[in-house]
Amino acid sequence: MEMRDALQTFEDGDFKDLPKEQDPFYEEPQPILVGQAYYMLGGLPYLLDNPRRVPIIAPNNDVYGEIHMNVIPCDENGNEDLDEEQLPDEPEALLNERLDFKVKIEKLTNLPEDFCRNIYCEY
Repeated sequence: MEMRDALQTFEDGDFKDLPKEQDPFYEEPQPILVGQAYYMLGGLPYLLDNPRRVPIIAPNNDVYGEIHMNVIPCDENGNEDLDEEQLPDEPEALLNERLDFKVKIEKLTNLPEDFCRNIYCEY
């Protein structure tokens, strides 16, 4: 579609019926990095859950809110109630052993209002 035809179609109000790939004014939304949160895994070798409120650090080193999360050891079926016999006396006992855990993200708080739509986390 030529630019003049596209502009006329836009002015006529027919653009909402165009597929995205034919709409010359459509831009695919790109994610914006709000920040990063660093969760310490120190309790994991002891098979302990460790709920934390972790600050979200923006690329400019400002704090842009908090992520409320936990890393919870579990068995291979996802059961979080581990038997006493599964708990190691020393963390070294887990070397070369399978370790299953769940990452639970409860909520995000105190985010800047500009970033409060379509939020997602990667880990």
